[in-house]
Amino acid sequence: SGSILAVCSCTVLPLFSGIHKRGAGLGPAITFLYSGPAINILAIILTARVLGFNLGIARVIGAVVFSVVIGLIMHFIYRKEEAQRAVGNLAFPETDDDRPLWQTVTHFVILVGILIFATWGPGAGDTGVWAWIFQRKWFIVSLWGLGLGASLIFILKMSWWQVTLSSVPVIAAALYTSNPLVAFATSVVMLTILLSFNHEEPGEWLGETWGFAKQILPLLAAGVLVAGILLGSPEHGGGIIPGEWISQWVGGNSLWSNLFASVVGAFMYFA
Repeated sequence: SGSILAVCSCTVLPLFSGIHKRGAGLGPAITFLYSGPAINILAIILTARVLGFNLGIARVIGAVVFSVVIGLIMHFIYRKEEAQRAVGNLAFPETDDDRPLWQTVTHFVILVGILIFATWGPGAGDTGVWAWIFQRKWFIVSLWGLGLGASLIFILKMSWWQVTLSSVPVIAAALYTSNPLVAFATSVVMLTILLSFNHEEPGEWLGETWGFAKQILPLLAAGVLVAGILLGSPEHGGGIIPGEWISQWVGGNSLWSNLFASVVGAFMYFA
């Protein structure tokens, strides 16, 4: 599954948590967690282009083998806890989901469309399709936003007057400010407020998102702060640790250099 998902290590965490909560065993879930960022198509192509075809193939084989081994080890270590969890899952009644699959797919396509075009960067030149999209990206985002409003009403069954009322500050920000980011930030705030008053599925989505944010953001902020103080910037350095020390520790290809880079890199992940 990881080969078809272009996800980073941060993005794969909610997916891992989701499939584990939905009933997947710890072993397969850990295997997915490990292999997802390592064997996606973009990572494989980039590795092969930068480091060579042989290392690209080695990455694929190594990631798959190690992910399976790690999944089996985690299953063996926590086999008692997983057995108790499996018994507990049998006690939960099956939920009836009357929503057609195409509605769920449509809702997520809208969310992905907003994500893609809101982060659309400028192209290499001022002409061409990419530049044309960049010049009109906020108009395109607004169209996706209208689609999201319709999805909230007709797919997630939220109150139409609440969705309409929450859109008023967004429209005002779009009309009376020249910076589209103000309107976009306002829409994020209003959507959060709207979902916070919902005690059904949309509210549960917000609760899960907030739960992941509380777990990840403090570590991410602390990691970036410590990395900036110790290492400085990639271009100019300026950190507490001199660049000569880094070259001395991990500049070669010895066993010590690889071991040191692996151990330190594990603690520097959130940076």
